[in-house]
Amino acid sequence: MTLVASKPNSILAKQDKGTVQVTFTLAWKDVEAVYNHVLQEEGAKVTIPGFRKGKAPIAKVKEKISTSVVIEHTLSHFYSSFIGEIINTHKVKPAIYPRIEVLKAIEGQDWEIRAVTCELPEFELGDYRKLILDKGKPQFTKEEKEQIILQTLVENIKIDIPALLIEEEVNNRLSQLLSRIEKLGLQIEGYLAQVGKTPETLRTEYETQAKKAISIELILGKIADTENVVANDQEVDRAIKAASAGQAGMEEKLNTPEQKNIVRNVLQRRTVMDSLVALI
Repeated sequence: MTLVASKPNSILAKQDKGTVQVTFTLAWKDVEAVYNHVLQEEGAKVTIPGFRKGKAPIAKVKEKISTSVVIEHTLSHFYSSFIGEIINTHKVKPAIYPRIEVLKAIEGQDWEIRAVTCELPEFELGDYRKLILDKGKPQFTKEEKEQIILQTLVENIKIDIPALLIEEEVNNRLSQLLSRIEKLGLQIEGYLAQVGKTPETLRTEYETQAKKAISIELILGKIADTENVVANDQEVDRAIKAASAGQAGMEEKLNTPEQKNIVRNVLQRRTVMDSLVALI
C-alpha cells in the first residue's frame, strides 16, 4: 500500500546519556485508510462462521483480531516517516533503530506515538599513539600486542555510552545465546545451573562485555576517521569473495549495501589495528 500522509507533528526531548525521545501526533485522517487496509488484510487470514474467508464485515473482523496486532501493523507503514522526521527535522543521527511506544491509538482519534533511540557519544581520543608506545614490548606475539592495545585504549579513552546502546547489545547477545541453547535441545534454566550463573549475573556479565565491545568499535572507528583509513569497493568485494568461498549463496547474501558497509568497517578497523600493532 502506498502512503500519502501529512507531515506528522513531533516534539524532541533529549535525556541523559544520549537517549532521544520524539513524540509524534498522527492525524486520524492519515491513519484511517491504513488502519482499514490492515483490518482487511488480517480479516483475510481468519475464518469467521457464516462468512467466506476474507468476506466478513469489518465489525466481525474486529471481534476476532487483536487490536494490538492491528495497531502494530498499521504503524509499520509509518516507520520510514518516523525515521525521516527524526533525521531531517530534528537532525538526530540514531545509533539504533528507534523503538516505537504507543501512547494513544484510539479509532477515530489522532494517534500519539513515541520513538525512543539514542545518539553516538562524542569523545576525545587524546594521544592514543603515545599510550600504546608506552605499553608494548617487541617480544610479544601479534595477538598479545592486539590485546594490550585494546585494553589500553578502553582504559584510557573515556566514553559515556548510552544505556540504550548497551541494552541493545546485551539483548542481541542473550538472543544469540538462547538460539544456541535451543539448538542443543537445552533449557535456559538448566544451562545457567550448569555454568553456575543466574539470569542477573549473566546479564551483568554481558553488560560489561557490551560496554567494552562498543567502546572498542567506537574508538577504532574514530581512529580510522582521524587517520583517513578507507577500504575501497575493490577491497570490500575481495573480502566478500574470500568469505564466501565454498559457501553456496553466501556471496549473494553479503552483496547488499548494509552487509558491504559492515565488511567495509571491519576492513578499516583491521587496518587501524595493524597500524597500531606496528607501533610496538
